Amino acid sequence: MIIPQKLYDILKWVSLVFLPALATAYFGLAQIWGFPYAGEVVATITLTDTLLGSLLGISSAAYKRSDERFDGNLNVIKQDASLINQLEIKTDPATLAKQNELVLKVNKVDVPLDSPPRS
Repeated sequence: MIIPQKLYDILKWVSLVFLPALATAYFGLAQIWGFPYAGEVVATITLTDTLLGSLLGISSAAYKRSDERFDGNLNVIKQDASLINQLEIKTDPATLAKQNELVLKVNKVDVPLDSPPRS
């Protein structure tokens, strides 16, 4: 399960910033103003935050295992005694123009020597 990047960023902010701040604020205000069910509300927010964090962790791990994060490949081809670099960009140029960095997967390729002809 891979969550789209924009949604992932929003959910990560909710998980790391908003929900912990909300739980802390409710607990503090409940102590000052006597709001009901302080423990239950904070426990519910914390449980929700833990679930969300777990889902984000699963998505992040799936994303790192996939090739989706790469904009292309840099193939390092070993042929005889020389190395050749071959660049393959799979991301649309309009998308690349909006990015600040390019992420490539490096593939090492060995091209076997041609065997000599048999007589």
